[in-house]
Amino acid sequence: MTPYTFDFRGTSMTVKISSECAAGHYTVIEMNHPPLVGPALHIHPTHPESFYVLEGEYTFYRGGEIIEAKAGDCVSIPPGTPHRYKVGNKCGRVIVLSPPTLERYFKAVSERIASGGITLEEEKEIASRHGQHFLDMSAHWEPK
Repeated sequence: MTPYTFDFRGTSMTVKISSECAAGHYTVIEMNHPPLVGPALHIHPTHPESFYVLEGEYTFYRGGEIIEAKAGDCVSIPPGTPHRYKVGNKCGRVIVLSPPTLERYFKAVSERIASGGITLEEEKEIASRHGQHFLDMSAHWEPK
């Protein structure tokens, strides 16, 4: 598989290893974030997710913990754990080992946005099909 890149709500995402290449076990995505963005609170019910920070600073909210991470740090999220993150005041770059098919969620939403838009309810449904369940959609990918 050749890596491919697309824009997801202002974040450049490069799928390095697709679910198909990983025999359906995981996806590897490099994310280049603008400042102060991040996803709404969510869970992945059946798979862990791990982040390796390449550049910048991130604040992760994992269960009841707050984790400050910088370049060189790794943050792992166990299956079923509510989590979200926020990029610091400068851009950030991470490698994410994510649940299988999550790249399809990101790609489908980016295509819908590019072709005219998507509601948060539609995005929640697409996410749910790909192993991500939102618990709170406030400030989803908007600077917080």
